[in-house]
Amino acid sequence: MGLGTANRRVLALLLASQLAPCADNPYLHATFYLANAGQGTVETALDSAAVAPAATRLAEDGRPGNAPASSKQFRASPYGVTAILAIDTSGSVKGAPLDSVRTALKEFVSGARPQDRIAIVSFADSVDIRQGFTADKTQLIQAIDALRVGSRETLLNAAIGRGLSMLAAETSNARKHLLVITDGKNEGPGPSPAELSDTARKLGIPVDCIGVTRLAVKYLEPMQALALASGGAYIRAKGYEQLRQAMRQGIDGLLNSPVLTFRLARVRSDGASHTFQVTVPGTATDLVSMVLPAPPGSDAVLYASIGAAIALFGIGVTFLLHSRKKQPAPVETPVPVPPVVADDQPRKARVATVYERNEVPGSSPPDRPAKAPMPKKPVPPAQASVPRAAGPVAAPVVKPTEFRYIFEAPAPGQPTAWLRMSGHPEQVSYPIDHSEIWIGTAEANRICVRWDAAVSRVHACIQWQGGDLYLLDNRSTNGTVVNGRRVDAGTRIRLHLGDQIVVGQTLFSVQAGSTPD
Repeated sequence: MGLGTANRRVLALLLASQLAPCADNPYLHATFYLANAGQGTVETALDSAAVAPAATRLAEDGRPGNAPASSKQFRASPYGVTAILAIDTSGSVKGAPLDSVRTALKEFVSGARPQDRIAIVSFADSVDIRQGFTADKTQLIQAIDALRVGSRETLLNAAIGRGLSMLAAETSNARKHLLVITDGKNEGPGPSPAELSDTARKLGIPVDCIGVTRLAVKYLEPMQALALASGGAYIRAKGYEQLRQAMRQGIDGLLNSPVLTFRLARVRSDGASHTFQVTVPGTATDLVSMVLPAPPGSDAVLYASIGAAIALFGIGVTFLLHSRKKQPAPVETPVPVPPVVADDQPRKARVATVYERNEVPGSSPPDRPAKAPMPKKPVPPAQASVPRAAGPVAAPVVKPTEFRYIFEAPAPGQPTAWLRMSGHPEQVSYPIDHSEIWIGTAEANRICVRWDAAVSRVHACIQWQGGDLYLLDNRSTNGTVVNGRRVDAGTRIRLHLGDQIVVGQTLFSVQAGSTPD
């Protein structure tokens, strides 16, 4: 595919862009992220900026799911890319062509972000790692300046196989990419093109090829097939000046590629493995198997406690109703009457009444008309005197009342709360005006703490959900502390007004109000 005015496609390379796919490429590559799976969503980054988000659907365990709930550009996400730049340094690039390659690579590196990692590999009669994976632009530029022309032989296939192995072992980012700049000629041992295509497809690593050659086009045909099979792209530059221009355009290509957020419709976060696939009319990504993490421990315990309480309440009500229905009527037991002892002095007959309780001992009751004796009313067993146990009686345990502050749904310009930073000369407050506020040293974070070396690149996240604020520790290196309690890695806890949050060595406090204090 040429790069003329009518047929030019944007080169969109990973790290800062990706190559524009060939028109007949039936394969779509995507990278899935589980950062918010605990909230019932997954995110996926598509490697093609030409796909309309509204046309995509998420398939869950082989069943159709939802359309994306939202879409954002890759530049607005906290995710990074890991890439290898594999450059042909055989004798055919001696002179001005190599200078053009150096210039294009430097512009490519300058567009990388802090969360991106790049390695430089050159190949001629040997495959050499000029710079291992790093985000240090100074080291990368020094490695590019040090590129030198080797022999006239080209170990192209061996270099591609080495690059795929290096990317498979790298775990810094889920999204990976291999960019090869070559004239397409392979003159040494190494895997066959078919074996390379199979390996790249299994690893889920797109291979993009920029073919720059004055040789016969047939040498580039295997590279074009590799790009199509792996979900990458192929472009043929007629000159090295076109290479520089395409790479410069490609920086904006990847940053504008879509990151889609899907709400789960068929499965839930239960700690089990599920399969996912993004479908587009006419094509689909490969099936990806992922384990959806169970909800954070604090939420799981809360849900279990509520369920247990409801179950116990139901059992208690059932038992009470059953016991009332089956309980027999109480039987009245007469109180035995003490025997009458004969008295030497005859006395008038009288009726025992309650007034006798107030008579003075030895005094005679007033005379009353004789009446028939009334039987004493039996005392029910429930009124009988029951001896009490010795010692103090324990007071009932009363669960303290929990007051829940309702945080309104955040929106741009309408923060639901503020994060007040302490211990820093700026004394700034950050608005919580989105449902997710990421904190870290990477520039893509809404709260960028670049001065704190103890903070990870994507350290933690403040999340709003259903009127509550939560803090998620993104498995950071040095952890996150809330009110003196360390948050378990990869889990979240609910926040309240006034909570003290320590990220690395930086202290924040949660404050209410539409404007900072």
